Amino acid sequence: MSVDHYIIGGLGVQITSDLSAPLSRIGGFSLFANDHGSDFSLSLKMDTTSSGDELEAHYADFIEDRLIYSVNTEELGTLYHYSDSEGRYIFRMVEPDGKRTIIVIDCNSGGQLIDVKSNWDEIRSAGALRFSLWVAYSITSAYNLRIPIHSSTIVYDRKAVLFLGESGTGKSTHTKLWLNNIPGAFLLNDDCPIVNIVSGQVVVYGSPWSGKTPCYVNEHYPVAAFVRIVRAPYNKMTKLSNLGAFAALYPSCPPALANDTPLSDIICQILSSIIERVPVYRLECLPNSDAALHSFNTIFTDEQ
Repeated sequence: MSVDHYIIGGLGVQITSDLSAPLSRIGGFSLFANDHGSDFSLSLKMDTTSSGDELEAHYADFIEDRLIYSVNTEELGTLYHYSDSEGRYIFRMVEPDGKRTIIVIDCNSGGQLIDVKSNWDEIRSAGALRFSLWVAYSITSAYNLRIPIHSSTIVYDRKAVLFLGESGTGKSTHTKLWLNNIPGAFLLNDDCPIVNIVSGQVVVYGSPWSGKTPCYVNEHYPVAAFVRIVRAPYNKMTKLSNLGAFAALYPSCPPALANDTPLSDIICQILSSIIERVPVYRLECLPNSDAALHSFNTIFTDEQ
């Protein structure tokens, strides 16, 4: 068994696994490694030796009765999520060619101790392993009052702006426009930064998960704003009411959290605290430099 230590989202994580190679070899993880391994709040124990048939047979009744949601994804095929009130979660990913990834997560001690079983040795997919770790971290981080938020995150003047939206709406395009038009701006993460409240301040952390853009930055910054992007034939930015802000943030939380009642309750509490502290905007825009300059000026002028 190997033992790896990381600090992700300000949370010390120990990962014990039977993997032949250290997890730090997965793109981005080495930047979050923690040499002082004794200081951790979350322990993940990974067993990757079971086959998909063994896991499906063992948890057949669970899979039959406790489906929470299913979704078709471009990268993973069909994803199924099952859970119960005892803190057990199962994820099945079935690709178009029938290849299956099974992930079983058992949470203990309020999300401090996690057992993860998967058939990674059988499928040998680095993407599936990354996803297994992301799912395990997403669930347990919620118990530790942290949320991975699907967004493209830019930093300017040591303050972060998170651009939200459904896939294909232009989050990454908009942050690229900031990079091209606003001197000093840089990308913190392009898919899954971690948001936390530290001493009353909303803070966003880079993470080892950044989607198709390999942007792995082990830094954190106070959040200046959240912005939900909507395509439009014009550029217009509107500050949202508390209700509108909640509706803008909630869909960008991981589906594993939003569709599970105990975790959803925690997420609602965290989002309510965020909305009290940070403005949330709706940006209807074109993919042009004027849109980037408009959102930049609105956010940083409102701060003055």
